[in-house]
Amino acid sequence: MRAAMIAGKEKMIVTQVHDPAPDGNKVIIKTKLAGVTGYDTTLWELGDITEETVPGHEIVGVVEDPGSRSDLKAGDRVTVLPLAACLECDFCKSGQENLCYKNRNTPGKSKTAHGTFSEYFEARPEFVKKVPDKFSDFEALMLSPAATAYHMVKEIGVQPGWNVLISGGGVMGALVAMWCKFFGAKYIGVFEKNRTRALNIMDYGEVNRIFDPEDREIIDLILSDTRGLHAMFECSGNARFMNTGILTLRRNSTIATLSMYKKSAPINFFMLGQKLIRIRTFNAHTPADFDKVVELVTANPKKLNLKRYYSDSVGLKDLQRVFEELTRDEHEHEKVVVDKF
Repeated sequence: MRAAMIAGKEKMIVTQVHDPAPDGNKVIIKTKLAGVTGYDTTLWELGDITEETVPGHEIVGVVEDPGSRSDLKAGDRVTVLPLAACLECDFCKSGQENLCYKNRNTPGKSKTAHGTFSEYFEARPEFVKKVPDKFSDFEALMLSPAATAYHMVKEIGVQPGWNVLISGGGVMGALVAMWCKFFGAKYIGVFEKNRTRALNIMDYGEVNRIFDPEDREIIDLILSDTRGLHAMFECSGNARFMNTGILTLRRNSTIATLSMYKKSAPINFFMLGQKLIRIRTFNAHTPADFDKVVELVTANPKKLNLKRYYSDSVGLKDLQRVFEELTRDEHEHEKVVVDKF
């Protein structure tokens, strides 16, 4: 089958890899959509350590072989959770499958398991979710990133009346803003330099103000708006933006970070200590989070609109160009999906 593979630093090729073979257990899926994420572009930028990785961990497709899933049949539309959890350790047994050490081998995030940028994808049956008919393919693809953002906001405990700051106005930042608003945040500010992303996230209606993180007056501006923030969500991978945010946080507040840093990042631990600020890191979501997001989006389609993030559909052969564009400061993409294999 055809697949896009990282072939070196900032180099993506389309090549032939082995076809998945039915084994009576794994679910074989014909890919309809695969989502491009910041994790994928970071792996591509770090290509010297991820060579021969088939990236991609977001998918919507149709079942070719249901494997051990008796509730599935050929032709069913499904998505797959980005997990490789063992389901046996203490984390897994307590409903924290996203913390399992086995997730180092998540498909699309390691050399040991091919990702979703391929014609077919083989998935562990435990992590395959049937897509409700009411969701379009794109909405179904967005359920998993929406669940990751939901997991962060829920775990931080955003409450009515909170003031929050989000570093990064891309898709994950926008999803975090959506959930913060849903949970009752009063004020949502966003650091974003990219003009297209800034305009998009303002149009969605949840954000109060966009800040240029290079503005020398930014700390005074935020404090004049809020008298201090309850939480910051770091979705940009920029340590300088995080350090700016630290200066706007209240005592005993929290920074939630989802970003991948490509190198060691200097953080202002003096101010963290002075303000008693906690840093919590996040990675993926749990199966329970996914199920809850399906329930909430179904019940609140206008407030939790997952259709709006779409920007472009491309083929495997276009990924080198798209990745080059996405890693520039100024680009016009929101959520790019692969739909031609």
